[in-house]
This record gives sequence, C-alpha cells and structure tokens, in this order.
Amino acid sequence: MRFENDWAMTEQCLAREAPSLSGILSGFLSDVPTIQDPAALHRAARDIPVEVAAFPMDIVSRLDGSTDKPRLGISFLTNSEAAKTFEGRDRRGPLDRLAVRTIEAFKHPGMSFARHALGKIKLECASGDPSADDMPRLALFPATALNPSPRHYVSIAEALSTLSGLRGDIGTATEPVLAALAADHVIGCMSASFLDGIACIRLVITRFHDSDAIGRCLIKVGCPRRTRNAVLSVLRHIEGQHRFSYLGIDLHCDENGIGPRVGVSYCLDDREWIKPRARWTPLLNALSACGIGCPDMLAALDTFKAGSKSFVGRTGQRYALVRGLHHVRTTCTLDGQWDAQANLFMVVCAVPNGQVIGSRIDESSKVSL
Repeated sequence: MRFENDWAMTEQCLAREAPSLSGILSGFLSDVPTIQDPAALHRAARDIPVEVAAFPMDIVSRLDGSTDKPRLGISFLTNSEAAKTFEGRDRRGPLDRLAVRTIEAFKHPGMSFARHALGKIKLECASGDPSADDMPRLALFPATALNPSPRHYVSIAEALSTLSGLRGDIGTATEPVLAALAADHVIGCMSASFLDGIACIRLVITRFHDSDAIGRCLIKVGCPRRTRNAVLSVLRHIEGQHRFSYLGIDLHCDENGIGPRVGVSYCLDDREWIKPRARWTPLLNALSACGIGCPDMLAALDTFKAGSKSFVGRTGQRYALVRGLHHVRTTCTLDGQWDAQANLFMVVCAVPNGQVIGSRIDESSKVSL
C-alpha cells in the first residue's frame, strides 16, 4: 500500500470536511477495543489540522491496566498543506509552537540536521492533563538511504533537543551510543520526550530477526546487565511461541547515556498489518503467560478488526480509511517492571473517480461523518 502519490489530493479534500482532525475521528474510534476514553482523543485532536489524516496517524494505547490516557501521533511532510496550515494560523498551544519551530528549522540553511533527516515530521500528543511527561513529543526520521555517519545522527539528536526545549546537552550525550550503533544498525526514528520527568532522546532500531541479535546490540551500547537479562528472558520465551518478521528496540538516552528503560517492538511483515485477522494471538497469549499486560486488555486487542472501510464526507467525497495494528511494544525498567502498549495506525485516502487507491474497500463496512 502506498499513498505517497495521493496525499496532496486527499489533503485538499479533507480541508473541506472539518476545521480540525477531531471532526472526522468519531467513526474511526468507536470500535477500537483498547481505547477506554475516546473523548480524550477528540479533545487532543481539536487543535490538529484535519489535513494530517492524509498521512499515517497512530494511537498508542496502554495494555497493562494503567490509567494513562492514550497518545495520538500525527505525521506530515514539510511541504504539505498540513504544514502550511500549522504555519498560517495562530500558535495556540505547545503543539502548534513545536510544529512551526520544526517546519521553520527544516527551511533554515544553517540547520545541518535537515540534510540528514527526511522531510517528515511526527508529533505525538497526550490526551490527558498536561504535565512534563505529557508535553508534545517530536520525532524525526534519519535519511538512512544516505548511510548516515554517527555525526549525522548526532546532528538530528541535537536538533530534537533544541526544538523540544530539553535542558542540558542531551543531544551530544547520545554520541557514544550513536557511534556504537551506526556501523551495524539502522536507526529508523529518533524522538525527544520526558520519562518520569527526565529529558531523553529515544532511538528506534528495527529489523532485528532474533533475541541473540538484540542481545549483542544491548551489550554494544552498554545497557545495564539487569535490564538486558530481563529483556532477553521474556523475549526468548515469546520467541518460543511465535516467530515475528522482525523485532525492534527502543533505547532511551539521557545525559548519562543509556537510560534504564528498553522497549521491544514485535512486528509482522509490512503486508500483514491491515489483514482483518493478522497473526497477533500467539504474542498476546505469550505476554499474558509472562504476566505482562492486563489479560482483559490483551483479549480485547485480539478482537480488533484491521482492514479498510469506506466513508462519505459531508461534501459527498468518498474516502478509504485503512487501519491496522502496527506493532505491540513491551518496555522493561531497571527494577524489572514491565508495561505493554499497542500501536494502532490509520490513514485516510480520498477516492478519485470512484476508484480505490492502494487497497480494496470493504463495502460492507461503512462509516459516516
């Protein structure tokens, strides 16, 4: 599925449908089983341009019984209508200001990171009460096709730190970790956030094929032994139940280097994400057997129906909504505590001349705005 050729038309159509993303979310969330408070997501979406729905969005939902609100992730290109909408309106809140700072930084000739990052911006916003941990999060995507050097990755980390207003020299503090990773691993995404009130840079490394490869990587970057052993113990148990197309890890770097949290993402083949009954049951059962995640939440997630739906907007325009479960992530802390999250993605595509772009629409399942 590729929507790259169609996002511009979809943006133009969506701009006529609603003043914000909140206006089109209703029909998308009603049957997502792990979202306990859809109204909170609507509130978060009120200040987001509706055009971002033309690009992949995601909802990060906790699976461990936590009372934390889900997080809404949006993405857009720097030359898109969504970017222009952010730039052209009043900078109402932290999300607007972070978006505009980042868009302008990409255009500034003196910002070296822009030569080493894709022109794609991801913002993640909390749907709960504002706090340090719940401030908007910025993510950038290294241009991995250009074989970036450690210094190139560091320039992105420094930009993330500056644009997000993180205190201290966190960008530079990631340099030893990035130097250890760059030769053998692909860093697909880098983001800035607060964890337990501590500012950090998160590195997402993907395309591991087994726990042994992850173990070697964790040793290389100096992950604490206790955390490493806990991660590998659970991962090897899950491997015994099911093989995944690839695995990913999240490393959180603060001013002292690798932090105490390590996340593991379990991913299916890219072509599996939108299948109505993808192969997630073995993983969910294995997590439950390991005592990770709330059994009721895991069981509910197993009922989630991925795939495509058609809907008609207020203007009469037909759209395809495609959504699926992108990955499940478990995170281990230094004291051996685990949490689990589901990452659900969705994207909207306008249908020109009655033809569906990129995916067959399930005509039996329709959504109304």
